[in-house]
Amino acid sequence: MGSAGSYDYPTVVYDLVWTGAGTPSAFQDAHSWSLAGNWVDECGGTGAAPTAADNCFIPAGLSNYPENVYLALLTSQVGYAKNLRIEAGGEVNFGIEATKPELLSIAESLNVYGTINIKPNAGVTVSGDTYLDASECMVIHANTDGVGSFIDNGTITYGASGTAKVQTYLSNPGGTTLEIHLVGPTVDMISGGTNGAYLSAFNLVNGNTYAYEWDEGVGFASGWSNIFDNTYVANTAAGIGLSTDDGSTNTLEMTGELVTGSISSPALTFSNNHNELLSNPYPSAIDFDGLAGDNSSVVEGKYWIWDPSSDNYVTRVTSSGGPGPQNIQVGQGFFVQTKQAGTFDFTNARRVHSNDAFRDVIPNKLTVRVFGGMEGYKDELIVRFDDDATSGYDIELEASKWDSQGNDATMIRTIAEDNTELAINVLPLEGLNSGMTSVPMHFNCGYNTEYSLSFYDMETFEYGTEIWLEDKLIGGDWISINDNPDYTFTATPDDAEDRFVIHFFGPTGVDENNIEKTVEIYSNRQYAYVRNHSNELIKKVGIYTLSGALLHDIETADLDKQKFWVSDILGYYVVRVITENNVYTQKVFISK
Repeated sequence: MGSAGSYDYPTVVYDLVWTGAGTPSAFQDAHSWSLAGNWVDECGGTGAAPTAADNCFIPAGLSNYPENVYLALLTSQVGYAKNLRIEAGGEVNFGIEATKPELLSIAESLNVYGTINIKPNAGVTVSGDTYLDASECMVIHANTDGVGSFIDNGTITYGASGTAKVQTYLSNPGGTTLEIHLVGPTVDMISGGTNGAYLSAFNLVNGNTYAYEWDEGVGFASGWSNIFDNTYVANTAAGIGLSTDDGSTNTLEMTGELVTGSISSPALTFSNNHNELLSNPYPSAIDFDGLAGDNSSVVEGKYWIWDPSSDNYVTRVTSSGGPGPQNIQVGQGFFVQTKQAGTFDFTNARRVHSNDAFRDVIPNKLTVRVFGGMEGYKDELIVRFDDDATSGYDIELEASKWDSQGNDATMIRTIAEDNTELAINVLPLEGLNSGMTSVPMHFNCGYNTEYSLSFYDMETFEYGTEIWLEDKLIGGDWISINDNPDYTFTATPDDAEDRFVIHFFGPTGVDENNIEKTVEIYSNRQYAYVRNHSNELIKKVGIYTLSGALLHDIETADLDKQKFWVSDILGYYVVRVITENNVYTQKVFISK
């Protein structure tokens, strides 16, 4: 309240007040932010779905509070407010019933005196200031479905007891093995100018939690050392290894102040193995590709993340993509490779809500995944062709293969001409266009059982490219990957590891001048692809069910080749491409 003489007056007039009394419809359920009947205006009259111009108030004492946006026909859900105030005893539980990405966009300020829970598959963006005035009044939840996300763009201030809680879900396959997770502080918990968290905050199971520090200054094999002093400080943006001795699944919770603004990692050295362990300090995902570019003078554009569920490292190279995602999640630790001493600098500009459904297509990229052994064991690699590549190890384009921490892991790797073992292998494009290129692929396993190889992204190659798999142990005819993208085989730990070769034949004999100058639409697995052979500009792509329901409405860049996620439900769909002059429609089949 402000005051004029002896009179108080409100500094914010709340246009809409939540009552939760709306009648559900086909498009909004009882907990929907967008259900007009759940709101009344400032005079108690009929409300409306909030817009970015509406100040919204969530009172205490209700039985029904917001849990989603829920507009059934949209691929992502966005709820709006100008200013949002959650009164003491009031709640917003965003994303609790989300079946699609849920976003809450606040144009100005967020003031929390009650509780805001941000569930997995949900994100909250505040364009102005945030004020937190109760203990754990903001909770960012994590579970097997993912983690919630919060992005602020103003100043975060705290009342006398104001704190936030951030969860990190640590999944393990079970058993008694020590499954190590790469993690870091997700809030600032230490006062007095030191940023980060004490080791005691990472204690998952009392007496049975083990933590490890990484030291770049020693050899790679001996880089880990046990840390056990509860007063050890894990600095903001630093990573540690964390495990329990029973391999159980746990949820790590940290309570304190959210990390925001420009953050620099602890000093990175360049003395021995050149690998440093960092972590995402923000309560949202980060765009690694963008951050790697920002820090390109200090680190190579690549990362390695240990994945206990697959018993292998997942990697990514910014120029080549990867099995690893572009966005690194809340609290996730990741290794980078240094070029020189310095710091790795994080900025607010690289924060993202990591629920984008559509990705750019990297051309001439084959993704290979192997499954089998213990339950959940898997590994991935990439073979790609590029004008700037050589046949040896290209440090800026490729990523070396890191062996699993387990001796029974299921692993694949390709071998460069200089015998470097690679997880991401980029070869000269001229080799693809001038005949056959053969890539040795080594396979390792820990059990005598059945395994499977699956091949993805064949559609990123030019029409007419043929890809074949040779199984040297079995012999016989090569297998056409174009026609048979899944290959099942039996293996033992004693088999020769140089079992497979992938052969690429470029699109020889294909005359591009004979391709009809139009828009080509086709599908592979869960994706639709659009290739523009015409001179027309593509303006929009729509994806529909056969009954005519719109699934995705995409304002798209005008690229020669684009890839769109359609659905994880098997069946036929319709893709409609609108150019400046024409409309092209094609029925496509979506499979697993």
